[in-house]
Amino acid sequence: MSDRWALSLGAGYNRYGLSGEADLARSATLEGSLRYTLNTVGPLASVAYVLDAEYVAHREERQDANGQPYIPLPAATREVHALQVNVEDYLTDYVRYAAQIGYAYDRRGRSGPQGAISLGWEPADTLELGVRASHARSTARGTASAVNSAGVTLVWRY
Repeated sequence: MSDRWALSLGAGYNRYGLSGEADLARSATLEGSLRYTLNTVGPLASVAYVLDAEYVAHREERQDANGQPYIPLPAATREVHALQVNVEDYLTDYVRYAAQIGYAYDRRGRSGPQGAISLGWEPADTLELGVRASHARSTARGTASAVNSAGVTLVWRY
């Protein structure tokens, strides 16, 4: 949009299934963000509003041998609105860090803080090796709404 404002939008249609059963749930997704860059010199800092939504339109319901209803694939609707503060910069010529902290409100589920930190080593313009860790409490996972993750990334640009 400009040097300081960035907008991204995405939409999708999903069909979920399990082995042998291809159409157990259907949904539509909507993703987007509006980011404002606070400064472009020194540590790059920005503030963002982020939307991550999935609206389930259809879920198959079945009955077990006792006649009790169950849902074989419990897809759930979520509508997460988040505000985030991000900062990133280079520690050295080849080492970059990024940190993000924010709060997410799930209109259909649990809300709470979220954050992520990453460290990347870029020995060449086309190669990056990194580690990242994150925490979020804003997903449609029922009682297990806190999600912690950690991982290693390898990016090769060509």
